[in-house]
Amino acid sequence: MNHALVIVDMQYRFLAARGNKIRSESLKQIQEAKDNNHLIIILEYQSFGRTLPSIRKMLEDYDNVYYLDKSDCDGSRELVGLFTGLRKWPKNISFLGVNTNECVQDTVLEFFFYTKRENKNIKVKVIKDCCRHYKSSNSGSFELFEEYGIEVA
Repeated sequence: MNHALVIVDMQYRFLAARGNKIRSESLKQIQEAKDNNHLIIILEYQSFGRTLPSIRKMLEDYDNVYYLDKSDCDGSRELVGLFTGLRKWPKNISFLGVNTNECVQDTVLEFFFYTKRENKNIKVKVIKDCCRHYKSSNSGSFELFEEYGIEVA
């Protein structure tokens, strides 16, 4: 497995997921992942409903997708569990979603730190145009990612 795209909490009950720009940019990334047969992972925060209908519809006919429930902001445990179960780890993993300063940040950083501790050679990237926070700008998160060597594109 070469590439994986992780979509974090793009659920209707999160206000940040309702924006037209983040939705349209995310759909572009999903289409690109599908066109290249990349693994797509949808992380959904339990009790906050399903992923946006436009995303679910785009993935209806796609077999290389997993939907994972998470019970708190950090979805890294679910990702590690999936890759361990598949016995395959991607060489490149990209993240998008909401809320950047909370769930995206926690998931990305904890996954990144896990891969470093376990000597996994995985390139981690955050897709800036596909991230949004409901209160304000994404201030701080992107700088923090870059500080640790995580690509922000």
